[in-house]
Amino acid sequence: MKNLFSIREEEIFQTLKDLSSFEFVVIGGYAVNAYTLPRFSVDCDIVIKNITEQNKITKALLARDYKKVELETKMPYSGNFVRYEKKLKNDFIVSMDILISGVTDRATKVCFDADWIFENSKIRVLKGHEFLQ
Repeated sequence: MKNLFSIREEEIFQTLKDLSSFEFVVIGGYAVNAYTLPRFSVDCDIVIKNITEQNKITKALLARDYKKVELETKMPYSGNFVRYEKKLKNDFIVSMDILISGVTDRATKVCFDADWIFENSKIRVLKGHEFLQ
């Protein structure tokens, strides 16, 4: 039987696969997985360039039963972003954070424009925890 970590990872990887025709860059914990041993991450963070792309991705996420949620706690970044969550078995939640036009680190106030992020990103294969077993 799969543990909750594996269920979350499987859902996020399938969602990313379903979003693969859209323009986005994975950042955060799941991006780190492309370079080193998989690490735990609660959510998947993606950067997009504009609202037009957000509308396309939103439609795809809604089709996968994700719901837009209002955030009650502060995130480690600020700027224009939206969170979508999906309830899996036993009300276990998977979340996708979409950062629009760039990322601002809340602690350092450093801003990374979406164009810069796209220009300095590479297409990589993400490997999850299940890959190691």
